[in-house]
Amino acid sequence: MLWPLLCKYVGPTPPLFTYHYRIFDKYGVKPLTLAILGDTSRKWRPTSYRYESLGCGITFRFRICKTIDFKGKLDDPRYRHQQVLFIIAAHLGTQQHRHNPQQLKDYRLELTVRFANEGYSPLEIRQLHRLIDWLMPLPDGLKIQFRNQLQQRLPDKSMPHITLFEELALKEGLEKGILQNAREAILDVLDTRFGQVPESVRERVNALDNERTLKELHRRAILTPSLNEFQSTL
Repeated sequence: MLWPLLCKYVGPTPPLFTYHYRIFDKYGVKPLTLAILGDTSRKWRPTSYRYESLGCGITFRFRICKTIDFKGKLDDPRYRHQQVLFIIAAHLGTQQHRHNPQQLKDYRLELTVRFANEGYSPLEIRQLHRLIDWLMPLPDGLKIQFRNQLQQRLPDKSMPHITLFEELALKEGLEKGILQNAREAILDVLDTRFGQVPESVRERVNALDNERTLKELHRRAILTPSLNEFQSTL
């Protein structure tokens, strides 16, 4: 049984102990219990839990793995090609750079280039991308930078569609759809009120790409007394 813990647990009964005895009670097996500790302390290394009351008690012992122990191990030949090390590196990088999005983006870029050149299968690369995308979220502006820089760094790689790219593509598509609908709404109002709209007006409306401006023009198209007055606002 694996139990990830990213900070020191404070509470009456550790979930690790609860999961252990429930598995034993339900299935009658003795689970091997491993706590993966993702905190930043090198000293905090709990290996047991004990409670006692009125002379009765239980001592529960478990194994631990500290992610911080693997800091800087990507170049260690003992861990060569170990995918889990990239996941740990992503976690440690997020801890280190979570208050500096630019540095987080740079760290993630180097990490992505590194595992993309490890010779993993497309499925393995996709899975790593998804995990790291979840562990190392970036602001929208930096997502675009990351995508462009990754394509520059790996121009000959056939990179699978990954979560971040899918998200950006979807968002760009939605934004384009919203803008196009706004343009069409303006032209529909003008067509209804004033008849055939000159091609020059259509071209100028279709060239607009600011949602706020299009909303304001839609309001003007509804209220303006004449097409000429509307044209003067373009």
